[in-house]
Amino acid sequence: MRQAPIDFASYIGPGYFLRLSAMDHALRGLHGRSFLEIGPGRGDIAAWLVSRGGAGTLVDTSPASIDFLRNRFGNSRGFTLSSDLAGVDAPEGGFGLAVALEVLEHVPDDAGLLREMHRLLSPDGSVVISVPAFMRRWGRLDECVGHLRRYERGDILRILSEAGFPDARLICYGFPVCAVFSLMRRIYYKKAFRRVSHESDEARTGRSGVERPLETHSRLLVRFLYALLAPMLLIQKMTLGAELGEGWIAVAVKPPEGASDAR
Repeated sequence: MRQAPIDFASYIGPGYFLRLSAMDHALRGLHGRSFLEIGPGRGDIAAWLVSRGGAGTLVDTSPASIDFLRNRFGNSRGFTLSSDLAGVDAPEGGFGLAVALEVLEHVPDDAGLLREMHRLLSPDGSVVISVPAFMRRWGRLDECVGHLRRYERGDILRILSEAGFPDARLICYGFPVCAVFSLMRRIYYKKAFRRVSHESDEARTGRSGVERPLETHSRLLVRFLYALLAPMLLIQKMTLGAELGEGWIAVAVKPPEGASDAR
């Protein structure tokens, strides 16, 4: 039975499977570095990076997420937890990798956060981000989890460039799950919004990092469900270059000092 590319805590949503598969593709060759992850949620990507030789600093302002991460990783080697990005001490020369997955859409100053990630990276260090795609897809899901925006291709390329990442590579993930489960999602999140409509965007954001509608603690079931999704994973792999999905993953490199002046 085929194993999911990135081990994860307990969430079994089909869209999340596809995002992890796309992240596995995007992070190829980037593991084994010191890394910074902002908004790690349940720590799935961090666990994957540490298992492949990285050492990570995880920053999250949500107390629920920090508590979850502390319970999940305990005193495991390779992890440092912080609730304050301004207080993070970068290793000498900077981090080799900075990651922010499904974070920028929650932040009023998304470009400012990217500039801070740029500052903490080493020259030739890489940034990997994921964000929801296309404002035409805006719906109750976005409102339930505290999104402030979704992004067009030009939006994400612009703010990356303004933050000091001039040459970004983008892939669009999530197809065909976003099409197959579209009606089911609309029904679910219409009902879910009634439970959270009185909350602020900040409160919804804090919960979205750790709360999941579908969970299991059976690793065997996770692998079985992942195997069932094999046809969708194959379709996604074939369409990552098209704009058919529901989210962007961007990978960019911080140019060495002086490289931007030489352009």
